[in-house]
Amino acid sequence: MVLPARVLPTIMATIMATILAMTLAGCSSGDTSRANEKGASDKGQLFTVPKDQLAHIQIVTVQPASMPRILRLNGTVAYNSFLTTPVISQVSGPVSRIIVSPGQQVKKGQPMLYVSSPDYSQLRANYLKARDAHSLAHKNYLRSQDLYAHHAIAERDLQAAESAEIQAQADLTAAEQSLKILGIPRPDTLIEKSDIA
Repeated sequence: MVLPARVLPTIMATIMATILAMTLAGCSSGDTSRANEKGASDKGQLFTVPKDQLAHIQIVTVQPASMPRILRLNGTVAYNSFLTTPVISQVSGPVSRIIVSPGQQVKKGQPMLYVSSPDYSQLRANYLKARDAHSLAHKNYLRSQDLYAHHAIAERDLQAAESAEIQAQADLTAAEQSLKILGIPRPDTLIEKSDIA
């Protein structure tokens, strides 16, 4: 017997559905008996507490109560950059003293803090040494001019004194420029001041 091609898929689907139904029927019958056994064991049972453990048991009546709502979150505190002005020091080093307090109005040029700067200390020392060296070289050059005019020294000694004065002047100018970069317009005032604002 030959079946038409359009009937074959219908017969195959019917056979598969029958096999599936038989498989499910076989599985469900065993699960029902297990559920019945489990239900019997889930029933509550009474028990007794030994006397030595009764002291550790506290009986409390259940009542409605309000619980405080606590919310704990992690976060960071940030400042409002629109309401602040950055203050930048021209020298590096730790702040040794703060003169103004937060929120206080300040004027242009008013010192706000003192910085203990090793960079500034070194530049100040270089300036003072260069100033003294130039002063001495200038005096030696003037003395050498006078001695040369009276034919007491050779021209070579005068030229050496002149070269020493020019070098001392260059060192002094370089030291002055280094301090001016830090915002000190008149380095000659460093004689009176011992620190910078």
